[in-house]
This record gives sequence, structure tokens and C-alpha cells, in this order.
Amino acid sequence: GCHDEELRRTFKQDESWDAADGKYFYICERITDWHLRKEIGGCLNNGARVQLDELVDNYQTETYWACQTKGDGSVAMCIKGCRHDNRRYAIGEQWPEEDFLFYCKSTRDCEEVEKICIGCQSPAGQKLYDGDRYFKSGAIFQCDIRRDHNAHRLVGCLQTDDYGSSIAE
Repeated sequence: GCHDEELRRTFKQDESWDAADGKYFYICERITDWHLRKEIGGCLNNGARVQLDELVDNYQTETYWACQTKGDGSVAMCIKGCRHDNRRYAIGEQWPEEDFLFYCKSTRDCEEVEKICIGCQSPAGQKLYDGDRYFKSGAIFQCDIRRDHNAHRLVGCLQTDDYGSSIAE
């Protein structure tokens, strides 16, 4: 069998158990005809077992996570991206939300992401970034992205001269 020193217990082939620290679980696996070995089977996430590379959604924080192997051979739940409207967006991906464009940014490797507004979406569905302008119903609007607010700001009007050419004011 597979012996766990911390729990002072021996486990049979294919049997699994939670690690004493509550962060992951083990499986007793057959390596050769005569040899069994204790292997990490995956992570524990609030007491629930999560297989390696399995994705888990956190609807409260609008994020999703995966159980991943770290460089030292241990495993941990690592954040993989943001969620919006029942869709997953990986770190670095963009998505439209109402009249604005958002980006999923990693703020602490494997631990935290942030949903950041990076632009506007015109009524025609065009992606616009800070300072970009578009026309709508004879008006000129500018995409303003600031730390404390975001807006489609009216910056001018279009008029037609006697020859049919548009003039911005």
C-alpha cells in the first residue's frame, strides 16, 4: 500500500485521501507490477476535490480557477481569468459590456485578476479607445476612459454647408 506519514495510515491501490494541510489530495497509484506510490491527485477547494487542470467557476467574484502543478511539484488553485455573462475570459482577453470594452488583467500571479475598462463600444459595434471619436445622429462623441469614470462624451456637432459637405463644430 501507500503510507502517509502525517496521517500514520496505509492506503490501498486507487484509494484517495486528503492531505493533512487541507490543500490537496493524494491517490495511491500502481507504478509497476510490484510498486505502489502516493501521488498528488489534485487540489482541495473549500473541501471539494478538484482534479489537475480542472476549471472551477467562482460566480461571487466573477473569476475562474484551475488546479495546477507548481514548479516545486506541489499543486495549488490558480486564477485563470474573468467571467461575464456566463462566459470565461482568459487573462489578456477583451470583451464588450454594454457601451464599454473590458480587459481581464492579472494583478497578482496565480492569485488575483482585475476587470478593467479599456475602451468604449460605438453604437455600430466599433472598438474605441481613450480619445477615439465617432459620429451619431449629427453629433461627435469621444471615448473617455478615466480611473474614476468612463464616458461617451459629446464633443461637437456636424453641420452641412451649402455644398453638402459636413463640417464639425
